[in-house]
Amino acid sequence: MNNSTISDQRPDNFTSSWRTGTASAAISEIVRSSVVAIVVMLCLSLLRQCQAQEIETPPKGPAHLNAVLDDWSRREAAIPSLRIRWTREERLLAAPMEPDDAVEGGGAIPQVVELTTACELVVDGDRFRYFRNGDRWIGKAHRLGVAEEARAWDGEIYYSYYRDPTEKYPRGIIEAGPPVFDIFMHDVHSLAPKLAFRPLNSVFRTMLDPERLRLAERDEFVDDCQCAVLELIQPAHGRGKPPRIRYELWIDRARASLPLRLVAYRSEVPMSDLTISYRHDDKVGWVPTGWSFRRFGHIPRRPPWTTLAVVKEFEANPSIAEEPFHFDYPPGTMVGDKRAGTSPAFHVIRLDGTRRDVARDESSADYDRLIQPGS
Repeated sequence: MNNSTISDQRPDNFTSSWRTGTASAAISEIVRSSVVAIVVMLCLSLLRQCQAQEIETPPKGPAHLNAVLDDWSRREAAIPSLRIRWTREERLLAAPMEPDDAVEGGGAIPQVVELTTACELVVDGDRFRYFRNGDRWIGKAHRLGVAEEARAWDGEIYYSYYRDPTEKYPRGIIEAGPPVFDIFMHDVHSLAPKLAFRPLNSVFRTMLDPERLRLAERDEFVDDCQCAVLELIQPAHGRGKPPRIRYELWIDRARASLPLRLVAYRSEVPMSDLTISYRHDDKVGWVPTGWSFRRFGHIPRRPPWTTLAVVKEFEANPSIAEEPFHFDYPPGTMVGDKRAGTSPAFHVIRLDGTRRDVARDESSADYDRLIQPGS
């Protein structure tokens, strides 16, 4: 009986195991089917997104470039005047005064020099005034000095002023006609706000000539933002050689073609890299919050000079007085007036603020006498 009982129980156990196995297989099949369904749905969703992006992304070509230029023109029209103030911190690798014998090979350890500068740019249509005041590294003297620079354009006259701590006196220039200063090569300190608000304005000399711009085939990414790449090329001196200077401007088409990055190459070797960050303002749209600028040395990817700028104040469409665009040179300035002809006529601002013309037979050696009141 015991055997019978045992024998009678085997089929039940087998049946139970078979049923359990069948149920497990069924569940596994259901799970696999569900996974397959989910994967298919995800693939279809990604395909739809890619198709939507392909539809929404403007085609690469003249129409795409024209859309970028239209975005820039609308932005300039929406913000005809502005005032922006920022500070910038620079880290400069400067040669030390004495070699360090402890360095392998008898080399010298460069010292890191910290520089701080305050800047302001005021714009009203095509008129502008730019001012900066701060530290400058004097390489030969191995010390810091205070430099000051100002530029202004009132629609008819262009003024420039520079006080160099290594020079005996500050200098000023007065010129007729629009400014001819290339900020891509020289005026990097105010390049970011000019690109953000006036990339096509010829008065600011950003050199973004629409006739010379071309759209690259590739896209790039800055902080997860997909960017189109605009190129501006200065031709090489010889046939078959790489472009002498090439600029890449990365723009965010999703945010009204905002310029996010500018990379400069000389003979395809990186020279500098500018990256701009923005915040959104409910009234005027995207406003710069700061930027970083790196100028490379002879060794690529090893920046001997870096700048970090932080926007301290921004005002869109303020009430602009006439005064900011009429430049008054400070006492002690030697001014060259180029409006009369190719040879500038010089005058000096005396210490009491009055003007004294400098005769042809007088030279800078007479400066200390010329600036005295009543001279």
